Amino acid sequence: MAIRPTDAYRLWGRAGGRCSICRIPLALLELEGTLGEIAHIVARSANGPRGSSSLSAQERDDYGNLVLLCPNHHTEVDRQEALWPVERLHEIKALHEQWIQEQIDRGHLVLPLQRAEPFRNDRITYWSQRSQTWSYASLTPLELDDAAIQAESLEIRHCIESLELPEWCSVSSRPNRYHIETSANGWVAEAFELLADGRGYRIEVFRTGHAEIAICLDALIKLGAQIRSNSRTLLFGGRSHRLDTCEHLLPYFEYVRFAEFQVASLARLWSELRLPFKNMVLTLAVIGLPKLCLVVSNDWDSVSGRPLEVREVSHAVVAEEPSMFASLLEVTLGRILNAFGFVLQGVRDPSGKYIAPVTLNALR
Repeated sequence: MAIRPTDAYRLWGRAGGRCSICRIPLALLELEGTLGEIAHIVARSANGPRGSSSLSAQERDDYGNLVLLCPNHHTEVDRQEALWPVERLHEIKALHEQWIQEQIDRGHLVLPLQRAEPFRNDRITYWSQRSQTWSYASLTPLELDDAAIQAESLEIRHCIESLELPEWCSVSSRPNRYHIETSANGWVAEAFELLADGRGYRIEVFRTGHAEIAICLDALIKLGAQIRSNSRTLLFGGRSHRLDTCEHLLPYFEYVRFAEFQVASLARLWSELRLPFKNMVLTLAVIGLPKLCLVVSNDWDSVSGRPLEVREVSHAVVAEEPSMFASLLEVTLGRILNAFGFVLQGVRDPSGKYIAPVTLNALR
């Protein structure tokens, strides 16, 4: 599983942006001083510090099992388990949050506003106002600072230029360097010349450290219409009633390539540009038309799930480092597929082939 953004914001807020042990002021930006770290009381892995527990995978990533620490104390509590048992860490967390609240009540401490969540939602709204259907992914710091990165750095252009674009979204395999420009937000690479044909993308890196990739899916949905007309039947539990309710079809195997590209590219941007953050919010979304259905096709039949009831479906988790992104893709993609009536059983098999999601009725 993964830490939810709401739990990360809650933890930073209740801890007052200070280490729960030494109470040193922490920063979300590396450039501002001591960097705060979200630590697990019971480790995410059973083999980790204090990992022997009956807590489920999701409970290990919930607010109740998290504590905000400075880097030194995070290292100490994980290396010296005997000195820092679960009970002691829970007690220290509770006493620290009580102390923070007392300081606020006395007017001795004012907490900064957490601006990232409204901004992240505004970006999804921005893309939902367009008439096309989009695969959207973004990486957002927990707190925004307009001077987090140097937008004039050519390193950003070189990194964007080196990304290998998936088939269908552009006429070229890489972003055209002449399409990469500075903008009011930072750097942007945009190719919308084929948008009327349902193809196009935008990659944007903001001065705040926020990065996003949007890919138009309309060309794939036209292909989905062909699947519907050519397929003998769209099966759903042995019935074809989805033919009456699915007005637009999005082929899964084409869509998952885009989602995988987007998440892997965001991880690469974070790593290669050395974005100065310990924690970032990863968002994956499909922004399209109501009654959009996902269809999984093979040589024998096509299985469609339930149509979307809303304009967009999204899911966000907190990433602690770029190396987590392979597992976080599965978490976020799985939630997207749930909205389409499918259950994800993994992204790729050991041979590298994409695994087809299934409907709930197909599970045994």
